[in-house]
Amino acid sequence: MRRNARLIFNSCLRVGFFFLFFGGGPSKEPGLCGGGCLPHTPQRGLRLRENHWSQAARARYGHAATEAVTLGAARRCGSGALRPHGGAVPAPFPRRPRAAMADGPAPKRRREEEEAAAEAAPGGSPFPLGSVRLRRLLRDSAREKAAFVHGQVSGPAGEETDAVLILEKTPFREEEIEELLRRHGKLELQTRNDIYSTYRLRPPPELSEIKATVVYPATEKHLQKYLRQEVHLVRETWEDYRNITLPFIQSQSFSIQWVYNILEKKAEADRIIHENPDPCNGFVLVPDFKWNQNQLEDLYLIALIHRRDVKSLRDLTAEHLPLLRNVLQEGKEAIAKRFGVPGSQLRIYLHYQPSYYHLHVHFTALGYDAPGSSAERAHLLEDVIDNLLLDAEYYQKRALTFALRADEPLLKKFREAGRV
Repeated sequence: MRRNARLIFNSCLRVGFFFLFFGGGPSKEPGLCGGGCLPHTPQRGLRLRENHWSQAARARYGHAATEAVTLGAARRCGSGALRPHGGAVPAPFPRRPRAAMADGPAPKRRREEEEAAAEAAPGGSPFPLGSVRLRRLLRDSAREKAAFVHGQVSGPAGEETDAVLILEKTPFREEEIEELLRRHGKLELQTRNDIYSTYRLRPPPELSEIKATVVYPATEKHLQKYLRQEVHLVRETWEDYRNITLPFIQSQSFSIQWVYNILEKKAEADRIIHENPDPCNGFVLVPDFKWNQNQLEDLYLIALIHRRDVKSLRDLTAEHLPLLRNVLQEGKEAIAKRFGVPGSQLRIYLHYQPSYYHLHVHFTALGYDAPGSSAERAHLLEDVIDNLLLDAEYYQKRALTFALRADEPLLKKFREAGRV
């Protein structure tokens, strides 16, 4: 029996090598041949060549290389057949081009899965921009090239829901300028004086990108936040904070669930640039919505701390120095590594008053005149650290100046207390 088995095995090997080196069509017998070898098919030829590669690798590089070749050869391609890994070997039969292999069922299935995941993801359906009914222009900014719009969207039952739309012209990208000049649709002369002239240029739609930020559904607080109003400076002492500002904050229902969603990876997990997971001294670094990440001139990122007991600059003491140092150092390193912008070209600061009461730090390009970077609101992080080194309770002692819009309830509180 052993002798017969060896004869059958040797016969199968000879038949296999004959097909490998001299070609031939598939076996006329559909099943297994006597010794258990497979009929000759393209997949069979690939397996035989893999055995040939394994023998050659073993002879030249030893068993480790043979295992690497075998594992590499076991990678599956789109059709389910084994795909060789390594240099090409002359094939005894026609093979499908590599490009054709790439379009097999597996890539198609991945595309379908990705599309299904996108549809199932929260907020996957786009905002109905075309059905927004314009109510009023809250304000516009020539400096920021932005318009803040109050709109309403009709629901299935005819109910109207408020929305805020922030429309911003995106910065120019260097790689598109030449195309913009070459493909402009219309050029109208406005004025000319000596060597100076002004034109109105109308670019094609694909080069007229506008970034749209949507707050929906929007509350009255959102509408007031973006409404154009007079601004007043307030000088807040520590006693003012304890007696006016803090009770006001505690009485308001400022929703910061979106912050917790980021920290808990329920939203924007794919946008995280860096994270220190330490619950006490850690933070998450994400791009701010003001930045579309297409150019570095208006770079803008936000560091959100994991701790939930620090609302603002007023809460900081020397206890928080390790946290602040982590944000400063790791934030600069992450931005330099990811975007190539050194720390010396970053403006790193905190707002007071902040727009939401969960401590966060702003990272912006130094050359970018970012909203809220003015002297009455921005406090450089390195200055904050130095102040806490000088006095552990620095921000529980000194007066802070900030600006409030005319209709803000906090300004009303300060007026009622005779502080403005």
